Amino acid sequence: MRRQFLVSSLLLVTGYILFLVGMTIVRGWDALGWIALGLILYVLGMILHVGIVIYQKLKIRREGQS
Repeated sequence: MRRQFLVSSLLLVTGYILFLVGMTIVRGWDALGWIALGLILYVLGMILHVGIVIYQKLKIRREGQS
């Protein structure tokens, strides 16, 4: 499970950095692409992270009932 958290954290950080680069450094219409890509990666990382946490909680609950 540690690898999945690493992947989701990497997506979160990468997306956040790309978003910030698009907001601060890149100018013009190119910035819109950086911002969009950053947001997409950030949201995917967040969904993956929340999904992993829910899966682990359900797995613990299922093992407790057995």
